[in-house]
Amino acid sequence: MRGTVKGNWRDGDARILEPGAEADRAQHLLTRKHGLLKRVTDWWYQRNHGKAVVLAIDLKAPVIASRQRLPQVDSSSAAEQPPQEA
Repeated sequence: MRGTVKGNWRDGDARILEPGAEADRAQHLLTRKHGLLKRVTDWWYQRNHGKAVVLAIDLKAPVIASRQRLPQVDSSSAAEQPPQEA
């Protein structure tokens, strides 16, 4: 993988879609999003490699941050320090 991770890791499943309605719908949605660039890429790929493989990625629900336990702060040590002046 190249680049920098910009978020938290998510659990999920990936699968190769068999040719059919689901794969055709995925290709249609990508063509709608990317337009002419997707059409040119499809043409070049079919000319040189054949049919493209379509992957489906199903992400599981993210962990809700409020359910995670946060470290407890000792309030007595914070009260002992005098306030800092600006």
